[in-house]
Amino acid sequence: MTVMTAEELLARFEQYQDSRGNFPQLWQDCADYGMPGNRQYTVRHTQGQPQDDTFQTVAENCIIDLAAGLYSYMFPTDSKAFILSIDDEELSENDNVKQYLSKVTDKLHYYMTQSNFRHTFFELLKSLAGIGTGCFYSGPGKKAPIKFHSFHMSTTYIDIDDDEDVDTVFREFEYTAKQAVQKFGKENLGEQVLSAYADPKRVSSEKFKFLHACYPNPDADGQNTDPLTADYISYYVCVKDKMIIKQNGFDHSGEFEAPYQIIRFDKDALEMYGRCPMMKMLSDVKMLSQLRFIRVKAWDKMCDPPLVLPDDGSIWPLSTAPGSILHILPSGEKPFWFEFKGNLQGINDAIDRTTIDVKEGFFLDLFDLPQDDKERTATEILARMEQKLRKLTPIIGRLQSELFGPLIHRMIGVLGRANKLPEVPEELQGNDSVRIEYLGKIALVLKALEVQGFVITMEQLMPIIERQGAEQAIAQITDNFELDKTARNMARANGVPADWIRAKEDVDGIRQQRGQMQQALTVSEQLPNLGKAYQSAGKAPEEGSLAEGMAA
Repeated sequence: MTVMTAEELLARFEQYQDSRGNFPQLWQDCADYGMPGNRQYTVRHTQGQPQDDTFQTVAENCIIDLAAGLYSYMFPTDSKAFILSIDDEELSENDNVKQYLSKVTDKLHYYMTQSNFRHTFFELLKSLAGIGTGCFYSGPGKKAPIKFHSFHMSTTYIDIDDDEDVDTVFREFEYTAKQAVQKFGKENLGEQVLSAYADPKRVSSEKFKFLHACYPNPDADGQNTDPLTADYISYYVCVKDKMIIKQNGFDHSGEFEAPYQIIRFDKDALEMYGRCPMMKMLSDVKMLSQLRFIRVKAWDKMCDPPLVLPDDGSIWPLSTAPGSILHILPSGEKPFWFEFKGNLQGINDAIDRTTIDVKEGFFLDLFDLPQDDKERTATEILARMEQKLRKLTPIIGRLQSELFGPLIHRMIGVLGRANKLPEVPEELQGNDSVRIEYLGKIALVLKALEVQGFVITMEQLMPIIERQGAEQAIAQITDNFELDKTARNMARANGVPADWIRAKEDVDGIRQQRGQMQQALTVSEQLPNLGKAYQSAGKAPEEGSLAEGMAA
């Protein structure tokens, strides 16, 4: 069993701190202009400290609007965000498998909506829009079966594997002595923390730094039955005491799934950390801030312009407060206000244009329907949505692969070990072909485009059907399509629940019964004619046949 010391883990942590490069300063610049309540990347602020005035809130509003748009498109409040399905076509129609996947899907949504997932997910999305990278944690909770956290990136450090996927997370955090004892227990803590815990003046005021290291377990056996040979290894280190905090009697514990998901909004090929719209639009946001500052100065000059006075002829001290009286000598020249002649309209136009550029840089136009009064068909609206979604699809794809895929796998593991999920049916034992189908607005729009493509194809074929005769043409055309698969996929694309769609075996049974009834009806209609035919032919039907009964 591979065991690391506290000194080795702390040395590795220092390496990850150095590998960040200039990202902390870039995050700080982005947060200063777009996330003023979360601007602690290179500078620490006391709680409630007022923010510096940047004369604009456009960037902050854009971050919130982009996060809200992604949230509503990926995790709708009035319907499911995803369903579990299986690639195996035969198993996908098995009743036990269908019921199991449907129940697990319902349970996952229940615990997500009943926990702190919603607001934690929104915090993550704001981090992605504002600094390009977010850290999402899921694990067993004390008050609920599962809990979620979105951790600040100033305390989170990552490393990647040979596939350039994030597989290592080192997170630094602070606990008071009271919190440390609640989390780890007195018997597992060092001298420094216990000394503070014994002092009433320090127990809830003095903070200690801790380190959580989580990375792939070199001793993993792939079975995920023993925490010490689980897929991931987890260490907690007290920095001040330079000691590893024991868990369940061991220096480290195991995680059967990755507890951390590191998500990047976008990423350059040579970088580990993500990029985002705020980084791209930072220069425009700074320019917008400067333009608004210039406009404020212009307003000041218009409303309270400089007072022009002669060198002499006035009595000082001079007061320009409202209602004040200016005294001048009888021979003195009267004072007058300096006239402002700046191009205020030009400044307003520049502010409006820059504001539009910033909003477009945050993809906010993708979430809005056309604002003009022109009536449009559903086809036209879908075509416009397709054009917009071309920009958003890669972003959603990264969120699905880096967040929701691993997160759902983690949730199934955590809730399953807590006995909160139904028992896996025998048909799925050892089967790893379960997959996730996303049902958010974006996923449904993309599927609706497929449905619309089929509808348009059939509309274009209608003239051929009309020319050749409906019955013959329809038979020839439909021979080219898997109509059963088309109907089932169209229903799923339109959001029809899986348990509303009949299993293929049930459909085959209904069709077989319908065929038998149709065959019986056809025979009953032909029997009278058959009997008459025998009589007219002067032949006797075979003994015991139906025709014998009809000819009698």
